[in-house]
Amino acid sequence: MTPACMMLSNQRMGSSMLLKLMASSPEIGCEAEIFATEGYDYDGNFWRYYRDRLAADPDLVVPTFERREALFGDYLKHLAARHAKPVIMFDIKYDQAHLLDGSRSPFSRPATLGMARRNGWKVVHLFRRNTLAVWVSHCLAEINPCPAEQTYARPHRNTRVRLDTSMTIDFIAEAERRRDWFAAYLTCFAIPTLDVFYEDLFADGHLSSRPVGEIAAFLGVSPDFPARTDTVKASPPPAEAIINIDEIRAALAGTPHAWMTEAD
Repeated sequence: MTPACMMLSNQRMGSSMLLKLMASSPEIGCEAEIFATEGYDYDGNFWRYYRDRLAADPDLVVPTFERREALFGDYLKHLAARHAKPVIMFDIKYDQAHLLDGSRSPFSRPATLGMARRNGWKVVHLFRRNTLAVWVSHCLAEINPCPAEQTYARPHRNTRVRLDTSMTIDFIAEAERRRDWFAAYLTCFAIPTLDVFYEDLFADGHLSSRPVGEIAAFLGVSPDFPARTDTVKASPPPAEAIINIDEIRAALAGTPHAWMTEAD
């Protein structure tokens, strides 16, 4: 199967920016959120590829597990031909990891992780230490009409948001539960994994090349390439972005998450 690396993360973790940085490498072909269903009709999307395959083979509408895995292997070959680079890096979100499972136990390992183990894929597990900042980013994305990633030429217009206290607490708990659940699976099944923190992509507010070099080394390709992206950090720190910051501080006071209101 095509040499591949899965970038695994929750939404609003900075995967779009990191993929653009990695795509600067002449050896890494990157495809963002391959299971996206909105605006899926483009050549690199899995559902577009699946639709085209169904036209030729309608029996794929309910494929066996073996055929699902073969189908995804063919899709990676399609990406390899599309990018013409030796390594393919693709983006999957936590809530998309079971999409190739078919009928399954709700407690079973996601099929994509099983494929990673059998086919020798590597995994870049991307997350943010500050899950409150993730929630702020999510809420700002909801009220801003521009696309998910902010660029220098297309900045967000709204940079402040009022948070619901109970929803904020629930989001932080759920985000960390998901992160820990996937981390445990990756460890249990000994899938080669590199943990990358969003915060480490920046040093003193500026883009840092260190995580990019670490990922390149992890994938066995040269780290000597100029990593570039027009994507910028879209959200100000929580203390600046949250209108009702005093309410959120009070709700998180005395918890392991209290520090998040003051961090970037």
